[in-house]
Amino acid sequence: MVKLTGMTLLLNVEDAACSVNFYRDVLGFEVANQMESDGTLRWARIQSGSVSLMINQPDGAGGSERRARETWYADALLFFDVEDARAACAEFAAQGLDVDEPKHEPYGWEFHLRDPDGYALGFTDRQ
Repeated sequence: MVKLTGMTLLLNVEDAACSVNFYRDVLGFEVANQMESDGTLRWARIQSGSVSLMINQPDGAGGSERRARETWYADALLFFDVEDARAACAEFAAQGLDVDEPKHEPYGWEFHLRDPDGYALGFTDRQ
């Protein structure tokens, strides 16, 4: 049997540079590798600790449907573990991001926000 040693999620986005900036400037990711085509960022692998994502800008990728969704569990939901979900929520709100109010769940505090392409991001401190 094949032994899996990791996993990296690839997100198709409308504007790779915008998405990379969001994940870098808001969530603290670092760009590990990137590829440009005709002077436009088309792909990047970003990393924060053991968390890794690939940002990909294919022709015709759209995020308008995801941005319009009001429900959080209608599609994929990327969950990030944080030390203190309520503090992280307050920090994101202070940066002007549209975050929902933290809720106490049986496993800890949790809140959500959307990235520039409408991907739902969840944050929890899983106590």
